[in-house]
Amino acid sequence: MRNPPVIYVLRIFALEFAIFTIGVTVAAAAPKELPSFEQVWQATEKQLAKLPNYEPGDLISCQQVAPVFPILKALGWPVLDRDEILKLVPMENEYFVTKLRTKAGRKFMRQIERYPLAFDRIDRIGRMYMGDDNVDALIRGPDGYKMLQYMTETAWGKTMGKMLSQAPRGKDFNAPTGRLYTADALMLRLQQSYEAELERRGLKQKSKK
Repeated sequence: MRNPPVIYVLRIFALEFAIFTIGVTVAAAAPKELPSFEQVWQATEKQLAKLPNYEPGDLISCQQVAPVFPILKALGWPVLDRDEILKLVPMENEYFVTKLRTKAGRKFMRQIERYPLAFDRIDRIGRMYMGDDNVDALIRGPDGYKMLQYMTETAWGKTMGKMLSQAPRGKDFNAPTGRLYTADALMLRLQQSYEAELERRGLKQKSKK
């Protein structure tokens, strides 16, 4: 039997290679399952729980949140807007963050975290004239937390916020800053990304906490 012509062999090889390439491409393009959002929530909580002196409801920082994303990637969800999310989390070296890491600051933080937009107010106060001094005074004062309660829960406090909005660097004092200060706020933002990823992959929504 004669050996097949070289051109024939090359054509067979090219055909087999093309079929193999198409198979790999289809496999790579096929949507993969995401972890459930409950798994995302649990993995995030577990990582944050490792932080020294951390309790649920505490202020979080960008440096504390960053290690969560490799964990989510290992679970099967590489978060595409990771950098965008991290930009919304306060940096560890911001003054009000460093002060809330002190012993007195942690006590103050856990007194104010129950009030709506309390961390937003502290953040805004710190950006205003003599902001660092005012943050210090609130933390050191025996009833500094009551000022945050007053600002966030009373009509007079909201009026004060409107007045502060007229001050330099005080614009929109009563409004949310849009930053992510707590694990709950982070999870809400992650849920938005998760649902967008489900839609991008054409997958159905799984159970979430």
